[in-house]
Amino acid sequence: MESRQAPTRRLLVLMSVVVLHLASPIFIAASSVNESAVVQSNIQVSGSENVAQKSGNGNKGSNKKEKPEKEEKGKDKAKDEQKKQPISLSQSYEVDVQCIVDDDLDQSTCTFNGLVPESGKKVNHLTLPKSAVCATVVDGDYVYSDPNSSTNLGGYGANGSTAQFTLVLEGEVTTFGSTTYWLKVGSSVFPATGPGLSCVSASVTEPVVDVTEEATAAATTGTLVVTRYTCIDVPEAREDYDWFGTCHVMDGSMPMTLTSVSTNADYSDIVTTTGVGELSYDGLDQGEYRIEAVDTIWCHGEADNVTSEGNLILTAAGTTHTWLFFCS
Repeated sequence: MESRQAPTRRLLVLMSVVVLHLASPIFIAASSVNESAVVQSNIQVSGSENVAQKSGNGNKGSNKKEKPEKEEKGKDKAKDEQKKQPISLSQSYEVDVQCIVDDDLDQSTCTFNGLVPESGKKVNHLTLPKSAVCATVVDGDYVYSDPNSSTNLGGYGANGSTAQFTLVLEGEVTTFGSTTYWLKVGSSVFPATGPGLSCVSASVTEPVVDVTEEATAAATTGTLVVTRYTCIDVPEAREDYDWFGTCHVMDGSMPMTLTSVSTNADYSDIVTTTGVGELSYDGLDQGEYRIEAVDTIWCHGEADNVTSEGNLILTAAGTTHTWLFFCS
């Protein structure tokens, strides 16, 4: 019995060992696969989380960037609206001009006097631009000054701190239309509207009526003159700011648009450059006009003929002046 049972035990033991050896690698392999799968799974999940986080952060970042950008645009627009000022009527000072013609001497004596409005300050100086004088000055009580760097204006003015001067002009000179004078009141300089000068040639014995199409159009249309200034470091409190005395006439081009308020017709292309910083629009029909600067706005504007809404008024055979100031 014992000799027969021994081989059986050995076979069972050998089979157990074989089973153990066969099972063990399978278990280890399975374990390795599972661990590898778990590690790989963890890597994928972690990677997905990172991508999601990055994507989420990117979206959040994008949202965060978009919001301030919109806010900044809103703030910029609000600032622009605050800076944007309608064109207002210039100071109510006026200039009186009286001309007396001496036929024997073939001369005219014109007296210019700055008028102070009620409750206004005294006029310290009055200047008539040289371009507004149509005849040769032969005498008078005046001083002549060349254009300065601030207003780019020069001309004839009072001899001393007064608002009155006299010019003796060659030929027959009378008042006609209007022109812009410059006043100094206190420490401020600003324009004032007064009568213009009209000259009659001494060689003309009979008046000549110009009936050309151009002359007829000039009698029924008006002219807009725009002068632009550059201002630096303008304070926020601007009630008493000396715009004309402190700012400088703009040196350089800046596109402008001009449209009719009633018809919305565009007159931007009829502009001509008449001087440094100065533009002229000729042949405009009577009515209201809206002027704008392209891609920028002015911080202060004045005109000698303007509505309460800031629209410029053009009259037949008249000239409207506007002065626009651009702050930087």
